[in-house]
Amino acid sequence: MKSVTSGARSEGVVCSGALSGGEPGAMAAILDPRMASAAADPRQVASIDEFIGSLLEELAKAKGTPSKALMRELLAGGLQRALDMGGVAQKQRFMDALSEHIHQFPMQEQQAISRVYPVEISSEYRNLQSLIRNVAPEEETGPRSSPPPGQATPPALSDAPAAVSTAPTAAAPPALAEARRILSSLAARPDFEGADEALERLRSEGVLKALQESDAATEATFMKDVQMSLYKFPEQAQRELVERFSGLRKEAARLVESMAQEVTRWLDEDRIISQRGGDMASLVSKLKALFQAILSAPFLTTFRHLGAAEKRGKEAFLLKTALCLRRCGEKRLTDAPEIGSPVLQLRRQFFFVDGYGELMEDWLQNRLTQCNDDFLKRAASVIGGRLPAVQARFRRTFRPGHWLPVSDPHLQEDIYSLFLDDSFPRHALSDASVASVLRRVASAGGGDLHVYAGIARLPPPRKNYLGPPPQDEVEAALIELLLRLPPFRALKRIRPGAFQFGRLEVVLSKRNGRLFASARGGSGTSEEMPAEDFFERYGPEEFPEAAAQACRPAGANGPNCTVIEALGDLFGAPPGAPPPLPAFAPGPPSMGLLAPPFSMPGLGCGATVPALPMHPAQMVGHGHGMPGFGAPVPGGSAPFEPYPTGFGAMAQGAPLIGAPGGAKFGMDDDEI
Repeated sequence: MKSVTSGARSEGVVCSGALSGGEPGAMAAILDPRMASAAADPRQVASIDEFIGSLLEELAKAKGTPSKALMRELLAGGLQRALDMGGVAQKQRFMDALSEHIHQFPMQEQQAISRVYPVEISSEYRNLQSLIRNVAPEEETGPRSSPPPGQATPPALSDAPAAVSTAPTAAAPPALAEARRILSSLAARPDFEGADEALERLRSEGVLKALQESDAATEATFMKDVQMSLYKFPEQAQRELVERFSGLRKEAARLVESMAQEVTRWLDEDRIISQRGGDMASLVSKLKALFQAILSAPFLTTFRHLGAAEKRGKEAFLLKTALCLRRCGEKRLTDAPEIGSPVLQLRRQFFFVDGYGELMEDWLQNRLTQCNDDFLKRAASVIGGRLPAVQARFRRTFRPGHWLPVSDPHLQEDIYSLFLDDSFPRHALSDASVASVLRRVASAGGGDLHVYAGIARLPPPRKNYLGPPPQDEVEAALIELLLRLPPFRALKRIRPGAFQFGRLEVVLSKRNGRLFASARGGSGTSEEMPAEDFFERYGPEEFPEAAAQACRPAGANGPNCTVIEALGDLFGAPPGAPPPLPAFAPGPPSMGLLAPPFSMPGLGCGATVPALPMHPAQMVGHGHGMPGFGAPVPGGSAPFEPYPTGFGAMAQGAPLIGAPGGAKFGMDDDEI
């Protein structure tokens, strides 16, 4: 798409005005001779025509996911000036296209566009806006009661919004205008007062004939009003109306899709605030309004009447809602009653199965597993055929030397653009799947990406190891590996090839050009494995904050690499230097301090060491190889193991459980 800045503005056009009926723009053209001059220049007129044409092409190609660049162009002041210069015909051409494609934008974008241009937002977003804005405050409606398990009846109906829109009805045929008047007179609570009269009116042939003779906009407006009043009719009447008016299902599908997009928007904001900080109070307030809208009577009734043809939209809504509810639990938002109560209601409303109970977590885990398996397959195909494009895209996102969480919004946009399409659900990818794809890109020759746990980066401009030089080829290989990892606490050399890594003693060896590692400590000696696998497995256990700390702002070269330090004497200090004071709290008084002189096994009879102001447990925690506390001593007995049994064992994920046969929640059995 050609930018407006490369069109009218690059030609030196300076003009003003607003697209709100033509008068301000015309007045600006009279007052500003430069605008009149530009409008008379064939080159600039052709440039404006080319720009407007490219913008309309982008609108037509958006297919439900308009880009941020397109939104910037639509809201730019330069576009309004260009339209003023283009004349009435050009302006009308643009407005017709914008009115046709406005429904492709999320609700917030539609509202922003409608504030700039005289265009109505689409009916499904007017419905959603009514649901979210007009729900009554909880303190006015009183406490909610939990709905019976499996029951679709709304838990609270007093907060239902006004059903019928306030759009003008002068142009509507008399039969439709009368039907809308009767719908608007129905009671807000579904006591079915007057429902029979309204049902008879909607059944009349006059209404059907009027709909057949009406244009699409009039029909959509009428269907919207019927849909938002549907909950006021008895169950049997609701089914009859849905079967009678085919447009009801279409409007219902749009409303559910709009609600799923709003849940997605909240998940996006939550991710950004979690990574970069922000206003949590505002996020919670939006969540409360969103939950109230989902639990409102019009929406629950709408969702209940979706059929098998709307399977994809129903599943997308359920997936986004389940992710949102899980996130509420992870962030402990459910501790607050105003969030915890609607979360419980939503889980029962959409994920409860009679005879089986609530199955949200099982269903969600199965669905996420399917999505991530599909993602890995698609990514493998793209990497095999379009590796240069993948490499170029990542080079624009990653800063050399600087670690980035794989959940970063910019990186997620790259992942979706490169490997997935619009049908793939947002927020369904796990960090492990994204990291796996990044490793595959690196192994396929797509750039030397460093990947660790849930973070990744491009190599720094220069090596940032500031420790002493390696003592042998094993240490040289270890340093090369550490350069690819986030910084940990310094590794202490116990002896050649053996190092203290957190609470573990790791023994390294090099064979056939590869570095291998095994660990002692915790649950015992681990099996030998490639050294990169060792740090990937045990690094998050020993240093759980390393990944988050690595992503903090650093210098141009990124954070410095982990260093290797000689153990030296018992405290890693040169011989003769005074021992350093401990940087942690003293041990339990019941253990006592080492008293002078004391013997050390393995150092010979009578060997003594002066009194030291350090507790034996502190020596272990400080990573020093004290005899009898984790480090072998020549001639000594087997070392005492100070770590709890089972330390270092990897937690095994629970097996996935599918929905039981015959289970039914939110969707029909054959749709799950």
